[in-house]
Amino acid sequence: MGLWEPFDYAVQVGTGVYFLEPYDPNKIPIVFISGAGGYPRQWKDVIAQLDRTKYQPWVYAYPSGIRLAEAARLLDGVMNELHARYHFDRVYVTAHSMGGLVARGYVQRSAHVDNERYVRLLVTMSTPWRGHAAAWMGVDLLPATVPSWNDMRVDSEYQREIFAQPLGDNVVHYLFFTHVGADYRADGADDGTVSVASQLRPEAVREAKEVLEFSCSHDAVLSSEASIAAYRRILDESDRRW
Repeated sequence: MGLWEPFDYAVQVGTGVYFLEPYDPNKIPIVFISGAGGYPRQWKDVIAQLDRTKYQPWVYAYPSGIRLAEAARLLDGVMNELHARYHFDRVYVTAHSMGGLVARGYVQRSAHVDNERYVRLLVTMSTPWRGHAAAWMGVDLLPATVPSWNDMRVDSEYQREIFAQPLGDNVVHYLFFTHVGADYRADGADDGTVSVASQLRPEAVREAKEVLEFSCSHDAVLSSEASIAAYRRILDESDRRW
């Protein structure tokens, strides 16, 4: 429903950040953002490996068929309300697939529009930073268009907007990319869903503190032992840094 009937989803389900436990001022919030057609339970394997004495997982549930700028704006509004209520000094953001595009839009709004610089870490997994080559078909050929497809077209206006300015020196970005097959450098290499070329957009790679390669499919990165181990290592490094 969130992808194909986003406005019905917004009315019947709603949009928001959901806690998995009561708020604890002694734990760092981690906001998890799913991609197109995604849902919070996709993060269950990652969340199961968190040190729950140090981190509190929050999940952003939103209709993934809406325009991505609107998804980022809605998240920004909710997070500002939560910050006003709880006064946390840092938040980590973790996103999968198209959720990375939403996450970058949110992080930039937080830093450059609201001057709320509490986001310290951004981890993106299998994100189509240059969109998806098939999105144009949904926009140009089908009688009814899913709004987010406009932003998923290759080099869309939304993509240009979120790379028009850097994330900010308060945010450290780790970029995970995925592929199936032996050589991710091969022409047309992908992870079964998103091309490697889209995941390795040069601007995103240049800004990333670290670019990590995983030989697995697009959704398998959310359950891969290797990717989860790398994620836990990144959390430990971030805790020491801040």
